Amino acid sequence: MKGKKSEMTGPLAGHVRSGRRYVPALGDLIQMEDWIRDDLPDLVWPALLLAHRGTGAYRDFVHWQRAVQQDLAELVDARKLADGLDGRLSSLEILDSQHPDVRASITQRAAEHDLLPEPVADVLATYPDRPARWLAESELRPPDQPDIDLLMKAVLDAMTDGHREAIIKCLHTWSAVQAGTFRSDEQTRELLKPYPNDPSTRSQADSAIRASWGAMKGVHLLKDGARFDRSIEWAKVFWGMNSISTSCVRRRDVESAGEDEAGSEEGAANSANDHPQGGDHLERLAMDLIASYVEALETAPFRLYDNEVQEVTAGLVMRAGREVVTALGYPALWSSEHGAHVNRTLVEVQILVQ
Repeated sequence: MKGKKSEMTGPLAGHVRSGRRYVPALGDLIQMEDWIRDDLPDLVWPALLLAHRGTGAYRDFVHWQRAVQQDLAELVDARKLADGLDGRLSSLEILDSQHPDVRASITQRAAEHDLLPEPVADVLATYPDRPARWLAESELRPPDQPDIDLLMKAVLDAMTDGHREAIIKCLHTWSAVQAGTFRSDEQTRELLKPYPNDPSTRSQADSAIRASWGAMKGVHLLKDGARFDRSIEWAKVFWGMNSISTSCVRRRDVESAGEDEAGSEEGAANSANDHPQGGDHLERLAMDLIASYVEALETAPFRLYDNEVQEVTAGLVMRAGREVVTALGYPALWSSEHGAHVNRTLVEVQILVQ
C-alpha cells in the first residue's frame, strides 16, 4: 500500500489492496443455507487435506493457487482464475471447461505440492459423481474404515473448529488476492495481512472471514443465480452416499447397559409372543415388519433437502405399527366395536403417505 511499509506475514503479504466492496441484498443473505450441508461437500478436498495433514497444510494450497495462476495468467481471465481456484470441486470443473490447458496445470501443481496424498485421494475415489473427477484419477471402490474415519474427522473439524472453518473459507480470499481481484475495507485488510500467523488477531480475523462468507456467496448469486447449482447437486449425492456407507448407530448400542437391556428386551418380546390367548405369530410378524421398515430407513439414502417428508412418513408408519402390535396382543380388541380404530388408523396413514 502506498506510503506504508507492509507488515504482512501471512499468505496475503504484498497482495492486499483497497477497492470497492460489493454488498448483496439482505434477502440473499437471509436465504443462505447451512454451509456444512450445502458447501462443505464442494470443499471436501481441502477439508480432507487439512484433516490428514493438519491446518498448516493451507500453505501448500495457497502455493498451489499461486503456481496455477502463474501458469494460466495469459490464458484465463484473472477473476475467473480466482473463482476457479477457491478450493471447490465445482469451481475446478467450471474452470476446466473454459480452457483445455487448465486441467494439466491443476493436477501437475497439485502433485508438486502434495495436495493429493493417498488417504485423501482414496476418499475422493469413493464418490463416482463428484465434480472434477479427473482431479484424483483412481478406480472407484466402496469406502473402507480408514476412509470413513478421515471423512468423519474432516466433517467434524469443519463443524466444531472455528479456526479450521475460517481457513477453509479463506481459500477463496487468498485466491482472489493472488489474482489481484480482491477488494475490501481497510479494517478487513488489516486483519488479513498477518492471517493466520498473528495469534493476537487470529480469532478476530477468523470471525471476520466466517461472517463474510454469506456476503461472498451473495455476490456470486447476484452475478449468476445458477453459480452453485452444481455444488448443491453434488451435496445431495455426497450426503446420500454417506448415509448409506455410514450406518446409523442406535442409542441402545452405545449405552453401558447394552447386554442387560438386550436381555430385558428379549424377555419382554418372548412374554408378548407367548400370550396365552393366541395371535402370537401375527404379533411377531407385525414386529418383524416394523423392524424391517426401521432397517430400511437406516440403510436408505438420507433425503437432505426434504427430510421432513421422510421423518413425517416414518412417524406415521411407526404409529400405525404400534397400534397393530398392541391390538394383536390383546384379543379383547379383536372386534369391530373395540378394534375399528386400528383399521381406521391404517387407512388414514395410507392416505396421508400417498
